[in-house]
Amino acid sequence: MSYTYLSNYMKINKLVILIIFIGLTGFNLSSTFDFNNPSITISSESIEETGTGTVVVFSVSLCSSESLEKFKITPTVKGLNSDSDLTYIFNRSTKQASVNYYYSVPEGTKDIGFTLELKDAVNETIVKKSIKLK
Repeated sequence: MSYTYLSNYMKINKLVILIIFIGLTGFNLSSTFDFNNPSITISSESIEETGTGTVVVFSVSLCSSESLEKFKITPTVKGLNSDSDLTYIFNRSTKQASVNYYYSVPEGTKDIGFTLELKDAVNETIVKKSIKLK
């Protein structure tokens, strides 16, 4: 009889842990995705060293419940690479995308600001990101 009780107790514990995990995952999702606006998440940033020619890399995740229309990254200082001002127009049915953005740092730059803009069929989201170089 105690074996059956222990077995049922362990099943209930596993179920409670699963419910808690699903609940916490849902809260994490709501903090990264705004259900009324397009969402921009910078998932990685890499700065190796400072100076002319240093490459800053962003991996950006974009999503929306509506169709994405346009994504734009504008740095405060134009980079050495010709495509440092990036504008991307999406196909009509795109609802999520990942973009890798490369920025080659020009000489004498200490602070760089980036404006990321994402527009979907209904709304627009703007995120500002700044990086201090050593």
